[in-house]
Amino acid sequence: MDAEARYTYAGPQCREILGYEPEEIIGKTPFDLMPPVEAQRVAEAFGSIAARRAHFRGLENVNLHKDGRMVVLETNGIPVFDEKLGFRGYRGMDRDITERKQAERNLQQQVAFDELLTTVLARFAACTAPEIDAGVVAALQAIAEFIGADHAFVVAVSGDRTTWSATHEWCAPHVAPVMHRFQKVPLVGPSVPDDRILAGDVVRVNAVGGSPPGIPEEGHLKLKDGCLSFLSVPVSTRTGILGYVGLHSHARQIAWGDEDVTHLRMVGDAVAGVLERKRVEDIRRETEERFERMSDAAPVMIWLSGPDKLCEYFNKGWLDFTGRKMEQEIGDGWTEGVHPDDRRRCLDTFSTAVDARENFRMEYRLRRYDGEYRWVSDSGVPRFEPDGTFAGYIGSCLDITDLKRAEESLRHVSSRMIMAQEEERRRIACELHDDLSQQLALIAIDMEQLAQEPPVGERAFAACMRELWAKVEEISANIHRLSRQLHPSKLEEMGLVAAVNSYCQELRRQKTLDVRFSHRDIPRDIPVEAALCLYRITQEALHNVIKHSGAKSAAVELRAGPDEICLEVSDSGQGFDLKTAKEGAGLGLASMRERARFLGGQWSIYSSPSQGTRVMARVALHPR
Repeated sequence: MDAEARYTYAGPQCREILGYEPEEIIGKTPFDLMPPVEAQRVAEAFGSIAARRAHFRGLENVNLHKDGRMVVLETNGIPVFDEKLGFRGYRGMDRDITERKQAERNLQQQVAFDELLTTVLARFAACTAPEIDAGVVAALQAIAEFIGADHAFVVAVSGDRTTWSATHEWCAPHVAPVMHRFQKVPLVGPSVPDDRILAGDVVRVNAVGGSPPGIPEEGHLKLKDGCLSFLSVPVSTRTGILGYVGLHSHARQIAWGDEDVTHLRMVGDAVAGVLERKRVEDIRRETEERFERMSDAAPVMIWLSGPDKLCEYFNKGWLDFTGRKMEQEIGDGWTEGVHPDDRRRCLDTFSTAVDARENFRMEYRLRRYDGEYRWVSDSGVPRFEPDGTFAGYIGSCLDITDLKRAEESLRHVSSRMIMAQEEERRRIACELHDDLSQQLALIAIDMEQLAQEPPVGERAFAACMRELWAKVEEISANIHRLSRQLHPSKLEEMGLVAAVNSYCQELRRQKTLDVRFSHRDIPRDIPVEAALCLYRITQEALHNVIKHSGAKSAAVELRAGPDEICLEVSDSGQGFDLKTAKEGAGLGLASMRERARFLGGQWSIYSSPSQGTRVMARVALHPR
């Protein structure tokens, strides 16, 4: 387009996207192809971009197809300048994202409806009999406003199937109520499309004057009071058609879609269910029985507790699992099946959650009917009455013993991999020390003899030999150092403190890093796996300091507690963003974490930009 935003070129794709030939578009502006309100919005946005001569990406805009339908485009553009840097316009590309935007809208609408239905169902589930009417009206308002109607109502058929009566109604402020005028209307007559509704059919009229055959416009509820469109969906229970739920629109005509029918039907079914509860005298007993049947059929163990922290119900799955009767489990009887080592923790977790009215999840061992303790995952959520009164908790349990065993197997595999790695390092260390080092020692002896008996030029030759001798000694020292890196022999010979101190001194001698090492109350007889774990974490942490921190010094501290040894490695280097590092953690961080985790210990790292880094590890003196 040129500097005035007129198209100077349009690709052939415009036929497929907008239905225009390229020559029909050339000379027009993009805003000529948009609805007026959209044209104004996009013109303002584009004007700001063009004033800055800026590139732009992802500018979404709604266009009118030649056939009148809406097309959503995503526009990217870059400014065009002549050889004197004069602004000439833009060149860019449009992409049709109509389907994507429609999919996004559909998804958003589905999510919104799911939330609406969940709210309706939750309210109905918690409703007491006196609160049901208000709950139904709230549900009618919610579905009417969601779809865009301004009048919603429920009409029930009488028990003898002779009359209709409106039972509940919601009206927008500009719509007058009519429920009081629609009571005990004879089933036969022009008041409602009786046969269609009772046959279970949906009745929808998008515009007055377009009613389905056989349905007089003046006969339907509210049509004569200015209704422009109506939708009626039958609702039923186990005993048959209960009536119908309807929507009217007075402000505008609505083309009811299949989604509208589905949504109204789902809300209508929920309304029908709660109204059936109201109509049945033993509704609470029937509701409890329905819940028990549902929970008994569920493949999980379900329980209910009251506000006093005492359990009042367990489903068949729980009773079958424990092999106990309901009267044995209610109250706090269920705790008899909890493993003694887990009971106090389990009760504390539950009590704390109840006091805070919070969701909770805990794991404990529960005795099965055959006497075996099985690991279960127990999750609970608080229940509240419609007035906000705390009613207790509802929870479910899953047997996770097999999952626990799989995790334990994975830990064993991980440990075996680590131990195999250590064994391989030990073997390589022995080969380096016993083979290559001895060979180099022999070479050094031979060179020394040559130095003692030089053929000619003794002084010069001896100097040469001494130089070679020094190089050989250096090679031998490097081999010994490599051996210590692969497997720290001092760790077994002299203990953890000596091994860590030796490693720190070696770094200082090499002038690689000035390491300050301190220790306090470290016992001599540390289990080899714990000592090796802490030594390797020290190595990896100091390696990271050298490689990444930019620090010239670091500190290593070992201290012993009653039942554990604590390691801390810190530096005052450049630090890093901890969240980013964990998301892309390399093998170094993972190795340190897994080594501590394998022994049942704890590992943590603290760092932030320009604040240095601190690595901490805790390992039990007698790891499991």
